[in-house]
Amino acid sequence: MISFLDALGWALFPFFMGLGLLSLSKKLPFDFRNAIQSIAFVSISIGGFYIAYCLISIKDFSNFEYYVMLSFIGIGTSVVCHHLLKLANYAEDKLKAALDRLITFIVKAEDKFVPMEKKEGYFTSYIEELNQINKDL
Repeated sequence: MISFLDALGWALFPFFMGLGLLSLSKKLPFDFRNAIQSIAFVSISIGGFYIAYCLISIKDFSNFEYYVMLSFIGIGTSVVCHHLLKLANYAEDKLKAALDRLITFIVKAEDKFVPMEKKEGYFTSYIEELNQINKDL
């Protein structure tokens, strides 16, 4: 049991390292993003291969057939993570668009609901909040 957990732990390392590199690549400039994402997908493929290797016993087929199957599992894992990353980016873009529409609504509502004598203070606090939101993103 201990040797299984040891093998599974070492198999999980490249998988989670690849996921960490994927999340890191979103914060990098475009020039480095593609290189880091390529390394991440290779790492996820290797992790998927070794996770499948730990979980599937080699008894029924020849070693070559198992290695081909495990390679397809590793590549499939990488493809699935790529599509999940695209889905996460799509959801993030939709949320940013919704936030932009909400902020636009708030700015337009200023004319209706904020008295004239408080507009300058409202505007400066609004700009400070927008700058804080941009820092957090």
